[in-house]
Amino acid sequence: MFAPDGALSPPPAGPPRPVRAGLLLPPFHYRRRRTLSRLFHKSLGQTIHDAITRLRLERAKRRLADPGATVKTVAAECGFRDAIHLCKVFQRVEGVSPSQYRAG
Repeated sequence: MFAPDGALSPPPAGPPRPVRAGLLLPPFHYRRRRTLSRLFHKSLGQTIHDAITRLRLERAKRRLADPGATVKTVAAECGFRDAIHLCKVFQRVEGVSPSQYRAG
């Protein structure tokens, strides 16, 4: 998932998988969580939480293109607690609700 320059590569094609921190980690590990967080932020300019949220939202935007997918289903498939959580995060980051995004 990491490109040679340390950037995140696009997700693989195929059915969506839940986004987990393990998918973002390079092929080695750190003993201390804080060290990992600091190095991740230094390398990519964002926190691990922000990176996971961004990936979940990108997946949600792709799923919202399907008019048959409900917001509840999209939320579950993209790793959000529920549809309300997806709506709050989507509104905060994108500036519009998932329904407005889908319509627009």
